[in-house]
Amino acid sequence: MVCKYCKERKKNWQGSDAICGFNDMGDFVKQNWNCALMNRFRDIAEENEFIIYNKNTENRIAPLPHEDGFIVICWYKDRGTTDLIFNVNSGNGVEYVALEKAYIILEQLENELK
Repeated sequence: MVCKYCKERKKNWQGSDAICGFNDMGDFVKQNWNCALMNRFRDIAEENEFIIYNKNTENRIAPLPHEDGFIVICWYKDRGTTDLIFNVNSGNGVEYVALEKAYIILEQLENELK
């Protein structure tokens, strides 16, 4: 499965094709690169200064607040792979984010933070 943002985007860069961050069942996969949906979350994190940066390892983590808690994304440097995305809330604890949930949270974030 390819997220709707990867489907809509045209390739405007040199090099490898994008690899969506979600598989055919809508589950997040670590073997992703330049996923348009993940890039949107990372852009929101940068624009709103939610990024926590480890200067020793160059890893980044961003807790993005939304109405049910936080969505947390992790990545290394400014490269195209997102290593992890999960949701944290008081009711369900920690859970991986499936594609449909990612769409809902992204829409909430884009409406609340812009």
